[in-house]
Amino acid sequence: MSSKGGEYERNIAMDLSRWWSGAPDTDRLCWRTSQSGGRATTRKKAGKKVRGHCGDLCAVDRDMEAFFKVVTLEVKRGYNKTTCTLSDILDKSASAGKQELESWIRQARRAAKLAGTSYWMIIHKRDGKRVPVVYMPMELPAGLFGDRWWMRFRHPHSRSSCQIEGKQRLIFCCTLAAFLEAFTRKDFETLVGKLK
Repeated sequence: MSSKGGEYERNIAMDLSRWWSGAPDTDRLCWRTSQSGGRATTRKKAGKKVRGHCGDLCAVDRDMEAFFKVVTLEVKRGYNKTTCTLSDILDKSASAGKQELESWIRQARRAAKLAGTSYWMIIHKRDGKRVPVVYMPMELPAGLFGDRWWMRFRHPHSRSSCQIEGKQRLIFCCTLAAFLEAFTRKDFETLVGKLK
C-alpha cells in the first residue's frame, strides 16, 4: 500500500460524508476505523462485539449510520504493479496464484460478515492519473435498483463473474464518480428498511 493510505482513507471519508449530507461543508459523518478495522478483529477474537468498527471506515455521526448498516467498506491506495483489477481475475492462468483483488474481496467479505452487514464494498485508487473505482457484489445495485439497475449509470461500469472462495460470484465495478452519481442516501435508507 502507498505510504499515503491513511490520508487517502480520510479523503474518501470526507467525500462520502459530503455525498451523504449533500452539503459541501459537512465532511465528518464517517471516518477511519481504529487500526483500519484491526481493532474489530482483535475484539472479535476476545468475544466482544464489533458492530460498526469493521472495514476501513465507519460512521462517526448517527446521520450516516444507515450506510454502514448496509455496507462494510475497504479502501485501497496504490498497488500499481500488482494484479488488482477484474481483468486480472478473468485472465489468470491456473498456475497464476491468488490475485490482489481476490484477496481484497475475501478481506471485505470477512469484514462484512464480522460487521453483520449484507454487502461489502472496495474503493481502490491506483497511483498517478487513475481515477478511483468501486467494487461490490452485483447484488447491491440489483437489490437497490431491481432488474433495470443499469439505467442508473451514465458512466462506464462493468460486471463480471469471478471465481472467489470456490464459488462463482458476480462483481460490479464502476468509477467512484459514477457511484456517487447513481447511488443516493435515500437508496441506502430504503434498503435498511428492506433488510430489517
